[in-house]
Amino acid sequence: MNLVGLANKAFGREWSAANRSEDVVFNLGDTYRRDFLEIAFLTVNGHGLAAMKLLRGLYERAVTAEYIRRNPTKAERFVRYGAIQEHKALKSAINAVGADEVRKHMGHLLDFYERMSEEVRPEFLVTDCKKCNTKRLAISWDVDFASMVSELGSPYKDLYMASLTGVKKLVQIQ
Repeated sequence: MNLVGLANKAFGREWSAANRSEDVVFNLGDTYRRDFLEIAFLTVNGHGLAAMKLLRGLYERAVTAEYIRRNPTKAERFVRYGAIQEHKALKSAINAVGADEVRKHMGHLLDFYERMSEEVRPEFLVTDCKKCNTKRLAISWDVDFASMVSELGSPYKDLYMASLTGVKKLVQIQ
C-alpha cells in the first residue's frame, strides 16, 4: 500500500477519541495529511513555491501534535486557546471591514467566540509587569514554538531550520 493509501485508511474512517488528547492529535494529523496531499499535488504540477508555502504550516502542526501527544494534559488548553485565536481574527476582520459585514458572514459565531474568549481569557493571562502586577494575554496556548521543538528533539529539531529557510527563500524570490 502506498503512503497516500495508508494515510487515507488511517484518517478516512469512523473513529472516536477516548480523550481530548487523542481527539486533538487525530484531527491535527488529518489536517497535515491533507496538507501533504496538497503539497504533493502542487509539486508534481510544477508549483514548488506554492508547495513550500504550505510546508511550514504542516511542520508546525506536526510539532504541535507530537507535543500534545507527549503532554496529553495540555490538549484541553490548546483547544480552549482556540477561542481566543478565533476572537482575535474576528476583531481584526471587524477592524478591516466593519462589524456589520462580519456579522453578515459569521452570524451568531461572532457572539459565540466573544463569549468563549471572555470565558477562557483568565486562564491565559500572564504577568506583564511584576512591579505593577499588571497582566496581559499570553501570545501562545503554552510555551513558544521554538521551546516545543527543543523539548521534542530529533527529528523535529533537525527540521526546524529547514522550515525557516524555506520561508526565507520564498521571501527572497518574491
